Amino acid sequence: MNENKRPASHIALLGDGSSVHLQRWAREMAARGWRLSVVTARPAADGDLPVGVAQHVLPPVRRSSDWLWRAPIAIGERCFIGPHSTVEAGATLGRGCVVASHSRVRGAFADFSMLAGSPARVVGDVRAGDARWLAAQPAEVRAAYEAWLAEGEGRQAK
Repeated sequence: MNENKRPASHIALLGDGSSVHLQRWAREMAARGWRLSVVTARPAADGDLPVGVAQHVLPPVRRSSDWLWRAPIAIGERCFIGPHSTVEAGATLGRGCVVASHSRVRGAFADFSMLAGSPARVVGDVRAGDARWLAAQPAEVRAAYEAWLAEGEGRQAK
């Protein structure tokens, strides 16, 4: 390339205008005759960039906190939450709930609800499956289960 001839191309440098690396790169390219623009969110101070380099300053990004909602999550005793499920802020699961995998739980659900879907919906009652399982168990297991149910009903009465 002929040293006396200026390149016809234009280079846009994206980055931090206050960075010494970007400023050095801009000086090198300007010395070689390239037309330059710097696109940045943090502009360089006056005199840091070579003469003739256009500086385009982007406005700051305004982040809204409207999308962020914080609220406590209440998960009842002996709940099972399947893998890859999401329990959103403000959700309440009653005692003994079962949440299927990949479900998105939002809202309040009663005791022993079986939940599935995105958003999660009640698809059954856990006690129906428990009754079939308990029929095949020894009497002491059934007695412990009944005591646990009665304990929960006693808490709700208070």
